[in-house]
Amino acid sequence: MTSTGDFLDPRELEHRSPGLDARRRWRTTLQEVAFIATAALLYTLVRGLTDERVPVAFANADGVISFERALGIFVEPGLQATVLEREAVVDVVNAVYIAYWPIVVGTLVWVMLRHPGHYPLYRNAVLTSGAVSLVIFALYPLAPPRFLPEHGFVDTIAANSAGYRDFNASALVNEYAAMPSLHVGWVLLVSIAIMNLVRSRAVRATAAVLPIAMFGAIVLTGNHYIVDGIAGGVVVLFGLATARALRRRHAGAQPTITTCRTSASDDRAAHLRQLEGEAPPTTPCDLAMAAEKGRRAARRCPVALAELRRMPLTPPRSRPVLRPSDPPRTARRGEPHL
Repeated sequence: MTSTGDFLDPRELEHRSPGLDARRRWRTTLQEVAFIATAALLYTLVRGLTDERVPVAFANADGVISFERALGIFVEPGLQATVLEREAVVDVVNAVYIAYWPIVVGTLVWVMLRHPGHYPLYRNAVLTSGAVSLVIFALYPLAPPRFLPEHGFVDTIAANSAGYRDFNASALVNEYAAMPSLHVGWVLLVSIAIMNLVRSRAVRATAAVLPIAMFGAIVLTGNHYIVDGIAGGVVVLFGLATARALRRRHAGAQPTITTCRTSASDDRAAHLRQLEGEAPPTTPCDLAMAAEKGRRAARRCPVALAELRRMPLTPPRSRPVLRPSDPPRTARRGEPHL
């Protein structure tokens, strides 16, 4: 093993990174499992609180219906009646509603594996919006429309997907947690994540349609009121704003390396100068030090790591760099101007 000065050669760091990355992935996975287990426990406790408040949940449902009637948006029974005449449409909206968990979990796993630098933002948005929703579930239990057939609501999923409905009736699910609708909220969140991280227009267009389709599904299946979907979107946007604020606060408390998105044809020495905020290194030891610092910041900016991996170990040939503190230099007679 060779080293340059007091710092490891960047190629040696490159060989060591897979093991470190594997341990980091395992640690991150265990942390996420702990988060999920804690959230599931809190959700179960909230269900225990609402089991004894079923009459309150139905009274709140009557209040929501009255509120929607006052606004002129109590159209759920009419929309359902139109859909029930078309079996194919019923199957589609049921499938969209049931696809909720695969869409949310699959997108978060994809972000964690392919865009780990962005994952904490969306994970924190899920946790924040989930915590706010749990408080609302506990303080404001609400019976879903499917429990109110006297108002013209129909449970389309119970009629076509009995297995899914049996799972919803288990002790793990709070059936009186209609407000807010996290089906709409979390699908909106993953849609925002996809649109921010993917460049394909087709994928971005599909992501933009997802929350709209889920909003229609929660209403047409008789699982939520219109105001539930609106509240779900508001809660999740609040969670995302809170997560962004936390990220800015954390970034302000940590030393950062300024980066920019440059093309491959840009001068590597100039890019390193921007990374370090100073003149480019002139020795292999300095280059190794810069590479090591850059890899520490790679989780915050993968662009920096990609550029550093392509950087040569020999000093780049460039013009002399004058620091702001250096006195102005005048060319001697016969010497070309720099």
